[in-house]
Amino acid sequence: MVRFHIRRVLTNVTICSIFGFIFTLTFYSKSYNSSNSIQINSSSLPPKLYFETEDSYALRLKLQAKIKFGSKIKEADPEFFNSREGYNESYLDSIPLVRDDTPDFRPPVCQNLTYPVSPARVSVIINYHNELLSLILRSMYSVIRAIPAHNFHELILIDDGSDLDKFPHFHIIQQITETFTVQVRHIRFDSNEGLVYSRRYGCMVATGDTLLVLDSHVDISPGFIEPLLAITDRNYQAVASPIIQFLDNLGSTKVWAHNESFLGFDPYLTWIYTPAPKGHDPYHGASILGGAFVATKRFLEEVDYFGRGMVGWGYENIEISLKTWMCGDAVYYVPCSQILHYNAKRSPIKHGDRFKPAFYLHNAALVIKSYLPEHNFQDFSLDYHLQKRSDFDMADYDHVIRENKRVLEKNQCSRDYPWLRKKLMPKIESFDADTLVAHTLKVDGDCVAVDWTPDKKSWNGTVVPCGAPKSIRKNLRMTIWEEVRIHDRYCLDFGHSEFYFNLCHFGLGMQRVYFENNRLRSITNECVVRYNDTNRLGVAPCYPRVQSNYTIPFIEFEVMYNRQGTKNR
Repeated sequence: MVRFHIRRVLTNVTICSIFGFIFTLTFYSKSYNSSNSIQINSSSLPPKLYFETEDSYALRLKLQAKIKFGSKIKEADPEFFNSREGYNESYLDSIPLVRDDTPDFRPPVCQNLTYPVSPARVSVIINYHNELLSLILRSMYSVIRAIPAHNFHELILIDDGSDLDKFPHFHIIQQITETFTVQVRHIRFDSNEGLVYSRRYGCMVATGDTLLVLDSHVDISPGFIEPLLAITDRNYQAVASPIIQFLDNLGSTKVWAHNESFLGFDPYLTWIYTPAPKGHDPYHGASILGGAFVATKRFLEEVDYFGRGMVGWGYENIEISLKTWMCGDAVYYVPCSQILHYNAKRSPIKHGDRFKPAFYLHNAALVIKSYLPEHNFQDFSLDYHLQKRSDFDMADYDHVIRENKRVLEKNQCSRDYPWLRKKLMPKIESFDADTLVAHTLKVDGDCVAVDWTPDKKSWNGTVVPCGAPKSIRKNLRMTIWEEVRIHDRYCLDFGHSEFYFNLCHFGLGMQRVYFENNRLRSITNECVVRYNDTNRLGVAPCYPRVQSNYTIPFIEFEVMYNRQGTKNR
């Protein structure tokens, strides 16, 4: 009898897994017409949106019912569905496509403020690659609903080479939006061209006089666009960014609010956070985050948009920010404009032949050589990293650097890096051992060894006796920015299943460490774990739903140096 029950349970789990896999390949690809069998409870129907016809409204209701039904199926095999693109798919699919309960994190005074009626015609640019359908639709519905009808000009949706066998969203979204009363333009690339390229392309083909660039996994409430348009209407050379509230994709809890401005860039061209001014007034920031910003078409045309010659993603936000400060007005953060951002554990971009592992270093090199040539970035060792970690040849991009410099000359951009540093970065600190707190990390009473070399793509952590040679044991540093570092420049990154150290980006996110109850936890509730019967360390859910092959170890930090670098007794 016991064997029978075990066999039956295993069979049911297997069936659920197989059915779930078939479901994700075929379920969404079916036509959403009146013959679908999903029943809708007419007594609790959500209201029709201003841009929906009766047909598109009916399609949304049927699609919402199917996605919610699918979320129950995904619950049967969370390991498969939650590992595809780093989201808790069953949870996110269970949230309505149009929410009436979106949390409002704005200062209370913002709810009573009014703004002049803006004449702007807004083009919204959203690009996606292998994105969860419910996230794309929620982003699409929420942003159109949130922009007043007289301001909304068009939505440009760019499918950046998604795998249509697994993510057949392009045709589904096209079918839904073709009956909208507002303009939605669909663009699909046959191959994955990268976030920077697709965003640049979307901005270039947009026909509105004001552009809103958005990530494809956001949730927006009415009232967010008016404070941003007030900035760009006043000065067409300004760039305005909302405050981005990052949400844990495992639940509805706010895990990190970006109520902090960028202080500046260090020699690695990475950003550093500092507390923002209190209150609701817009304030200056050195750089936008990139996931959401508003700029005028006229200004972007003048400065040749952003991302020329860049690949993959990254540093396009710093480039457009530098161009704004050098050639335009200023970068503004607007506390009365906020959006919700669903965090994935990792990027959906697969770093294959199209995007080499060091593409972000390539982009950083382009920005440095184009806009900051007078600053000493030798410590960054760009050429070393690019040579070791990719096959990019910067000589192939000399024409891009020349064109970027020509844009600065054409626009008579008078502000240079020394001006920026004096204006925006007066308190920038050097990132050396004196600004860090050095520790010996102990796991279950033993010490940690990390197999680390600069040219490796990953680093594995193991537990060794504390009496092992110092060449094996590694001192990790718990920084004042809540990071765990090794060799000063590499941070523990929870975006991987290994005990992995990546270049520190000062962007918090998956490199932010919560040390509580003698364990190391990430914002997505993943912990440093120790695999059973081994000395190997890794990263895995703190609260696994099924029986796991690891334990949460008891972690201690033995302080070796204080914040001033003085050794403790």
